[in-house]
Amino acid sequence: MRIIPVIDLQAGQVVHARLGDRTSYQPLQTILADDPTPKNLGRALVERLGFREVYVADLDAISGETPAWSSYQDLFDCGLSILLDAGVRGAHQAEEILRMAGLSNSLQGLVCGLESLSSPYALQEVLGLCGPDRTIFSLDLKRGQPLTRLGVWSNCGPKELVREVFDLGIRRSIVLDLARVGSGMGTGTEDLCRWMKTRFPEMEVIAGGGVRTEDDLQVLQQIDCNAALVASAIHAGTFTRSVVSEWNYSGVLPGTHKLQSAS
Repeated sequence: MRIIPVIDLQAGQVVHARLGDRTSYQPLQTILADDPTPKNLGRALVERLGFREVYVADLDAISGETPAWSSYQDLFDCGLSILLDAGVRGAHQAEEILRMAGLSNSLQGLVCGLESLSSPYALQEVLGLCGPDRTIFSLDLKRGQPLTRLGVWSNCGPKELVREVFDLGIRRSIVLDLARVGSGMGTGTEDLCRWMKTRFPEMEVIAGGGVRTEDDLQVLQQIDCNAALVASAIHAGTFTRSVVSEWNYSGVLPGTHKLQSAS
């Protein structure tokens, strides 16, 4: 199992996500950089902690605004590959992101969040465009309940949704309870993640939200999670380079392709 650092972008800044209330997010305070711009923070994640991949949540793009193309490129330039959540609603947004990235392998994974998707068919379209290796379904929850605007999925529980997206062809997933983000209370999704890995062992499961210490990582490892998204514990200095190196492997290649101009 590996640790994946998180960068939340909002209004041109890296912010500290907490409890899923995006209107109250504040600029990030971190021991890694005095001025935590995407470039400075990306460089610190690579040089000080040895990371090679990062999960990026572009909160403006998720809200329907223009993606932060220059910030993505800054992170690529630092040697990081990106798991990117830019509010993909369907194939049109996915095509735009891949076009701006120059080549489809510029991104390690394109995240399709439950809260953003316009339809189950849209997820199928993105799968057809990106393939199962680069399409990541994010099971977005709040206090254990799925976050979706889709009527067809509005009465589905988390397990039913997982079954449906697996049948569509999804093989990579994130399980994220927004009410736990930045809480330091643990992910709260351990039982669901355990069920997912038991029922669908071939699915990659990345757990996020509220990871505090190595004890939390041990719990996730014991239920066969593939990775954990971590933000607050990294920026507070809880996870040092030695901790990161003990958990992470070197098999993920960073993205190398430059973004095109947004004309």
